Amino acid sequence: MGSDNIILPAIMIVNYILGLVPNVFIFSVNFQHWMKRERLSSADQIMVGLAFCGMIYSCVNCAACFISIFPPGMSSVTNIPYILGFFALYTCYSNAWLGTCLCFFFYVKIINFEHRFLSWLKMKIDTLVPWMILVSEVVSIFSSLLYTFTCIGVNIGNSSSTANQAPDFILNPCGTGYKIINFYIPIVISTVITSHIIVSLYKHTHRMSQNMGDGGGTSLEVHKRAACTLTSLVVFYITVYGLVMVSVVYKSFILGGVLNVTTSMLSVVLPIILIRGSTRLKQTCVKIFHILRGENLA
Repeated sequence: MGSDNIILPAIMIVNYILGLVPNVFIFSVNFQHWMKRERLSSADQIMVGLAFCGMIYSCVNCAACFISIFPPGMSSVTNIPYILGFFALYTCYSNAWLGTCLCFFFYVKIINFEHRFLSWLKMKIDTLVPWMILVSEVVSIFSSLLYTFTCIGVNIGNSSSTANQAPDFILNPCGTGYKIINFYIPIVISTVITSHIIVSLYKHTHRMSQNMGDGGGTSLEVHKRAACTLTSLVVFYITVYGLVMVSVVYKSFILGGVLNVTTSMLSVVLPIILIRGSTRLKQTCVKIFHILRGENLA
């Protein structure tokens, strides 16, 4: 195996391992609060789901990269493409839908509605969030199973079964229909929702500045921070899934390498965005850094 075939998977493995750290951090902090009988906010519940997906995403794709570097005989790993393919797809789909749930939650919380149904939705959104998470997971699992048993097996059956062939399925696992349903529809919804939030906050801030001479109070600052978090989230989603779409149209070794490295950074960048947008997670990070600094100085 040439060095070119090792360097790229090695870079991706490093990214996946690094991605485990912030995802485990988000999951463990919220789990600790839950164990103390403290109530998790709706946003925290969605972030726990995203962190859980991030951990599985890192582990599964890390395993796929190891297989590409040290490929076992295909005859001994008949089920591995199905297992890794399913979990890789599930984490990608779930990530996109849960990200949309987070955008929708903040949209309902931030925007003031005059319509009766939307006003009712605003009051009930915290009760609806667990159901939104459940529906997202069911859709993600069902779509992943459907693709795994209808597409991955065909690709393997058509591939040559040499003794040291690595399963080439994990980096580009999605058919067009599955991409539209589970990637691009959530991204479009998230983009529209976030754009509406930004415009509404801008108008509200401008109105407050004219009436009161300042940019608003603490509540508005919280909403601005949420809008910044959602904007960063959507921009990164658009970047990643935009590269996926371009790579399908234009086949290129360099573009494929850029796509693979970018997707491997998904588990690193997204939890960092979530941590930056959460006051509790940021405060916990600061405490940990202070403790480590004190231990280093001692």
